[in-house]
Amino acid sequence: MVYGRSRSGVSRNMNERKEAMKKQGLKYFSKYMMAGLLCGFLGTFIAGIVIGYTGEYFSLTTLREPLLWISRAALVLITGWSLYLMQVASQSYDYDSKGDLEEENDGMLYRKTFRSLEYAHIGFNVAQVLTILNILLSIRGALTPEGLIYEFTFLDLGSLVIVTLLQIFLVRVIRKVRGHQISAFPTSQEMKEYIYSYDEGEKESIFENSFLILFQLNQQVLPIVYIVLFVLSIITGEIQFIAYLVVAFIHIYINMKQFKQVQSYFK
Repeated sequence: MVYGRSRSGVSRNMNERKEAMKKQGLKYFSKYMMAGLLCGFLGTFIAGIVIGYTGEYFSLTTLREPLLWISRAALVLITGWSLYLMQVASQSYDYDSKGDLEEENDGMLYRKTFRSLEYAHIGFNVAQVLTILNILLSIRGALTPEGLIYEFTFLDLGSLVIVTLLQIFLVRVIRKVRGHQISAFPTSQEMKEYIYSYDEGEKESIFENSFLILFQLNQQVLPIVYIVLFVLSIITGEIQFIAYLVVAFIHIYINMKQFKQVQSYFK
């Protein structure tokens, strides 16, 4: 009798869990469906206002110059912040390696060293993205009798050189703090070996976070990007064809790469 009640309890819990998952899935689908409809109506409303006042659709090229200077300012701030954290990590490691601290203070300095190093690493990755974005936004094309001429600004090309040099300096700090040899422009195999040099707790945290990033990118971020592109298509009166293809390629690539994981594990 006890065993029977136990089985019925397990069955009831499983049914409740299935119902909860169904409700959660329906809620998830409904949320994005409502967001898509709302953004569609909002885009149509904004497009109507723009056309009513100007007689033409809104052009995204008018936003290029303001976005470029905002991105440049963000690049300066993030690069300065990352450089400061890199110096903190290097100095903290030198201070900690002397071994003259108490156990409690030594643990605090250890966490400060690696936290600053990883924040600096993240900051420089963002700086690289902003640098590439600034170069692309600053390109000017002109049609001349000799053909189509593209112009670049030395400001953004110079920032690319500076960020690259700082990235090399960051790699040197990583080698010193982590005690692991890694090149300035590492391959995927090098990064895999670098990650596996971490302790078990840090590796588990990285793997869990990587899974969450992949899941959110696949199930949330990219679907939202589709909606945003749809709204922009309504506002500008132009189908964002290339943008749709790029986002779809990334979406398909993420899912296709999971075949490799399945094949390597279930040999």
